[in-house]
Amino acid sequence: MEAACVGAGIEPEGRKYSAHITLARLNRAPSSKVSTFLAANAMFKAPPFRVTDFILFSSFRVSLRNAFLPWAAACRGRNG
Repeated sequence: MEAACVGAGIEPEGRKYSAHITLARLNRAPSSKVSTFLAANAMFKAPPFRVTDFILFSSFRVSLRNAFLPWAAACRGRNG
């Protein structure tokens, strides 16, 4: 991916990238509320489930805020 971007004239990212999936954002949440929530839900278990759609977002800073744009979508079993 990076080689294709550089080949298109886009500057390579200087920071080390660590692939991840963000499941939640805790913007300015008081640590006491986060701790209470984690303690109350520590034993949560869900049965296996099928994931049929997945959307990859790109995030970047705009005027001191984060912006998120859909970058790619993988949808199985439907037109979309």
